[in-house]
Amino acid sequence: MNKKIWVIPLVLLILLSLAGAFRWDKEPVQSFEKPLKIQAMKDRWTGQTWVELHGTLPNEEYHFWSYTWLFAKEPNYWNNKKAQPWQKILHGININPNTNDYMSGQAFPYFTDGIIKSAANDLKKTYEGIEKRNELKKEILQLEKNKQSYSKGHTQYIVLYESLKNDPELIREVTESYDIDNEPWGLKSLMVEAGLPIKPSPDVIRSHIPTNIVTDYYEWRKTDQQIKKLDYQISNIDYWYKAEALKQLTNKAESTRIIATITWIVLIALSFVMTLVLFFKSGKSSMIIANREKPKEYNC
Repeated sequence: MNKKIWVIPLVLLILLSLAGAFRWDKEPVQSFEKPLKIQAMKDRWTGQTWVELHGTLPNEEYHFWSYTWLFAKEPNYWNNKKAQPWQKILHGININPNTNDYMSGQAFPYFTDGIIKSAANDLKKTYEGIEKRNELKKEILQLEKNKQSYSKGHTQYIVLYESLKNDPELIREVTESYDIDNEPWGLKSLMVEAGLPIKPSPDVIRSHIPTNIVTDYYEWRKTDQQIKKLDYQISNIDYWYKAEALKQLTNKAESTRIIATITWIVLIALSFVMTLVLFFKSGKSSMIIANREKPKEYNC
């Protein structure tokens, strides 16, 4: 048996240690905005580019670099040509643009527009991608039914509101009940002093409309807004595909990184154990061989 066989796992242990030390190819930290610093780094093991964030995201009214934000908000402010350099970088990572959390070196896998678009196109053809559009359409159909159930009350509300707004009896009631002492310098006070009628406020008008009709009116408006939002999402479904594709790419990159790290740790541990086992085994074998070769002494 080769006495130096333990050198093989030792060399492997050294190589693995060096691989861990030189795993990351880090670029200089870039300061795009005062509260935010970004450092790009490439994982030599997996070939994946990552971005480390330091600080907080700049407070912007419209974060048009985020696919997720675009899909959730109206109107559509996406315009990559006008995006700042730091926005273009954050565009390629899966992060909530409205987060106020302080970033202390959190790393996110980065993907170019080409990679995201390619993954989004693949997602369109999957069951998940097709079903997403169908789900939105089903929601609209259900909301249309709900909207129809509120339609009668909505129409009645509009007719009654317009009627009460110019109702002489209600106008006289509002004018006579107005307390000029509570607002001596207001416009209504001047109107009362001039003998002019006071138009009833929306709250007063609503108080003279049956509650069930008022409820139907606001439910109709609420449902109508929900339908418009879903219509917007369907017309901009490509942004959902990109947002979902970015999430899936991120999850895959994170899983790959974890698997590579665990594999490295396991190989390190195995190399270390094998080095020790073979070292002591070769030492023990050497002692046995030495004892065998030792000449025996005979008594005369």
